[in-house]
Amino acid sequence: MLDAEKAGLAGIGGIYAIWHGGLRPEWVSIGKSDDLAAAFRDLAGNEDIRNYNIRGGLFVSWALIRQDYRDGVLRFLNDSMNPLVPGPDAPGEDVTPIPVIGPLTEYKAIVGETDKDPAAPTPRA
Repeated sequence: MLDAEKAGLAGIGGIYAIWHGGLRPEWVSIGKSDDLAAAFRDLAGNEDIRNYNIRGGLFVSWALIRQDYRDGVLRFLNDSMNPLVPGPDAPGEDVTPIPVIGPLTEYKAIVGETDKDPAAPTPRA
């Protein structure tokens, strides 16, 4: 399980993406936070997200994004990755998307223990 404080994410802001592993990996949720450690603690208790753990485990990737770019990056990722559980802070249509290369450079299990390398989910149409 990810120890976000030990990973140095307390008080650090950015964007996160959660996906489930298994035979058909999918993006579960994408969001932003001014404190990624606190966000991961909250997300680990979110039943809408935890319900996907049975589909091969839940994994998270994050990027440190300046606060003034987060809404645009989040808009781009939500539009292109189409997560199963909408984030509470998803920006509206009035926010200009900022294109970025998607996540998956780092992964950690956020629920349960795992030692498997999850396959990258493909965006849903």
